[in-house]
Amino acid sequence: MNILLVLVVALHQGGEVSSFIVRSCRNQNLETSFWNSFITSGRFQPTQTGSRHVRRLKEQLQELSTAVEFYKNEYSEQTFDKSYRQMDQELPTLSYEDIVPSSSLMVNDRELSYADVLLDAYDIFQRLEMALELIQHGSADFPLTSFGARNMWSLFRREIQKILQNLLTEMMYRDVSAPVPLTRGVISENVRCMDHSIYQDIRNFIIFRSIKQSAHFYLRIFRKK
Repeated sequence: MNILLVLVVALHQGGEVSSFIVRSCRNQNLETSFWNSFITSGRFQPTQTGSRHVRRLKEQLQELSTAVEFYKNEYSEQTFDKSYRQMDQELPTLSYEDIVPSSSLMVNDRELSYADVLLDAYDIFQRLEMALELIQHGSADFPLTSFGARNMWSLFRREIQKILQNLLTEMMYRDVSAPVPLTRGVISENVRCMDHSIYQDIRNFIIFRSIKQSAHFYLRIFRKK
């Protein structure tokens, strides 16, 4: 992410460098994650009979997509005083390799086996779940906007955790070997640690957009399966 570009965007929006809130990065256990702990705890007991979990996966992707569409303009207007479309156009190329890797199906669209599609989605939604944890974690330092952003991020995270459960269930049902869950360490410090509130706002928008794109993309993919 180009920091100079972020500063230009910040100043364009009326921000002043001297008014930025500065904080240090809080320590987190980078050797695990919520999903990693959830899986290893033994609390996850999937039902592997029938195709109900596949239908539920599609429903949850649809629910996430609908929620993102519902919130996108209110979130953008409250945070940046601009519509989602305006922000998307102003920041067209900003993304995080740590959250949506260039090797993913979303970025490098190509023909993959169903097993590889499952693995690809499983990887992306783990990254998104950890990205949402970052946002919630950082809200203690930089309070979220008043329109209900805290509830919005919490809703997204719950939906993604449900998506992960159904993806893992489908992999088990299809005898696809699931990789070891990702840990927080896959997300680099420059994404995890924001020194200024404007950096955090831009990062959060990029995460929001990644969630929107992922929900739409994988819903389309799984509807074909």
